[in-house]
Amino acid sequence: MSGTEYPKIDTLYDRDENHFVIVGKLRRPEFGNIKRWSLTEKINGRNTKVSLFNNGEVEYGGKTDDAEIPPSLMEFLKNTFTPEKMQSAFWLDPAKIPEKVTVYGEGYGANTNAGSGIYCKNRDVSFRLFDCLIDTWWLERKNLEDVAHKLGIRCVPLLNVIDYLPTIPAQITSLFPNNSSVVAQEDAFNKTIPEGIIARTEPLLFNRKGERVMWKLKFKDFKEYKK
Repeated sequence: MSGTEYPKIDTLYDRDENHFVIVGKLRRPEFGNIKRWSLTEKINGRNTKVSLFNNGEVEYGGKTDDAEIPPSLMEFLKNTFTPEKMQSAFWLDPAKIPEKVTVYGEGYGANTNAGSGIYCKNRDVSFRLFDCLIDTWWLERKNLEDVAHKLGIRCVPLLNVIDYLPTIPAQITSLFPNNSSVVAQEDAFNKTIPEGIIARTEPLLFNRKGERVMWKLKFKDFKEYKK
């Protein structure tokens, strides 16, 4: 058995030969047709997934099925997402047990990903939920928060809903309280530059391939950005 790999998220704009974004040249044409975007903080961590199968087994994995997980993060996942807690959160109706549930999140902290220790100085590792797939259904934000509550974890911070596409770093910075990562402020009580944002359509929309319309944008994607 294996979990479901998380779909690739395109950067909002195409890139030049130096890997910087070409503002105005959209990576996908549908991005220009959307009027409302729901934004969450992009965390500099390790993409992680936990899957619950209908036989009661739980499987822990990384972004891909063969990705390795650092021992400290694996220990955290096994202690946090036990079979009992996963079943309690998702097996709500004994007559309608899903074939597979996969929760996706960002593992971060010491020894999980280069630079991610800035988020949680008071503890070694942590995890923020950013998505959940129940069979073929993606959960909306309000349901995602309910799942996080049942599992005793947090979601990635919801920043705002906007009606424009960012073209300069300052438009992203303005979305963060105190111009700092929300996760760093909540977990480590410090101010640090956020990595970027993830955008989803509001409400949820899909393209012709059946993929959710989403994009990401990091501060370092901009040529003019300087820390």
